[in-house]
Amino acid sequence: MTEPEPEPLTVDERAQLLAQLLTEHTVVAGALALLPSFELHHLVGACEQVIAHVEGAALLEAINEDLAALTPDNRLASATPVTHVRFVVTEHDSGLLEYNPDDARLFHADGAVSTVDLPATEEALTEFSELFNLGTLSVLTLDLATGAITSDATTTPDTLAI
Repeated sequence: MTEPEPEPLTVDERAQLLAQLLTEHTVVAGALALLPSFELHHLVGACEQVIAHVEGAALLEAINEDLAALTPDNRLASATPVTHVRFVVTEHDSGLLEYNPDDARLFHADGAVSTVDLPATEEALTEFSELFNLGTLSVLTLDLATGAITSDATTTPDTLAI
């Protein structure tokens, strides 16, 4: 009799496992001390890519959770599927810039645009925002079909130019 395949790890479980491995700082620090600086810079870049991938996957997961919870009461502009989600930057009184889940723009397959609140997305969006130096006009667009995530200061919030 064969054993069943283990369940795949969630994004959070993978992040926790990586954090546990990296907290063994004496082992990691010793290994890092042996590397030349150009290798350390390469390693930093690789870590940043992994972080962006993990945070992006968590953001897409949260968006899909929010989209699944939408009801007709949300007054969506269309009943067609959402193809893209867009967030714009909000500047707080403190000067902090972050993407705002309260005014998410949903782009539907028929071209309609709905503006909704995506509350389950807030934490993942905040974490993802910390990866960028946001400008006051930054716009974050997520393609739900491909998972592609783009941040652009030249895109208008209500026009989908793909």
